[in-house]
Amino acid sequence: EWQRALGDVFAAGSTQDAQLEKILEFLRNTPDKVGAPRKVFVFNSESDADIPTLKYAKGLDCAFVLGSGFKANRLLESLGFSERTHVVHYDYSAPALALRKLMLERWDGRDYGAFFLSVKPEIDAQFAGAVAYLPAPLVKDTASIDQEFMREMGSVFTSPDHWREHWQRYRALKHTYVEVDLLRDHAGLTAMIDAHATGHSAIWISDMFNSPNAVGKFRSEEHTSELQ
Repeated sequence: EWQRALGDVFAAGSTQDAQLEKILEFLRNTPDKVGAPRKVFVFNSESDADIPTLKYAKGLDCAFVLGSGFKANRLLESLGFSERTHVVHYDYSAPALALRKLMLERWDGRDYGAFFLSVKPEIDAQFAGAVAYLPAPLVKDTASIDQEFMREMGSVFTSPDHWREHWQRYRALKHTYVEVDLLRDHAGLTAMIDAHATGHSAIWISDMFNSPNAVGKFRSEEHTSELQ
């Protein structure tokens, strides 16, 4: 019963197995129900272990990055970028892109907690309050936000000065914003890449192909096809 149900969670019938029913309910609602608040991952818990150790001496020409946390900055600092690098911010979540755009337009790289809490009402108003900020326990006050910010940045940036120097260079780059769901909109993904990829390009797609967000939405045959 478990194999049949988890093979296609949306087609699974009713079950008397309470644990299976709980898991099916979780997967069906991950990442969002229709009409549910769009998620904004203010921080990104993914490690830097998957960032290659290679470095482009002249810097990447184009980087496709998610609007999630600061891994885009860790990625570019590790791979290398120049004043010619074009950063394409993409996400399924319009509020996530809105936060990223406000950061680049207004934030000087200091006191992220105070900045985030100052623009949060603006984003909430823009999207009629249909926004969920994650991880929720860490984004409620300036102290917890600043602590998590330092934790996330520490693996690549050696000091606040190192970070701020990077951020000012990063803000000066060309930035483009694209709302697209890579798992469902293959034509949108292709169009984004065709429109912007050039020279040495890199794309960060997060852990979408091995997380419940993806596995719970597709039958196993579809998931295997996506990976291929």
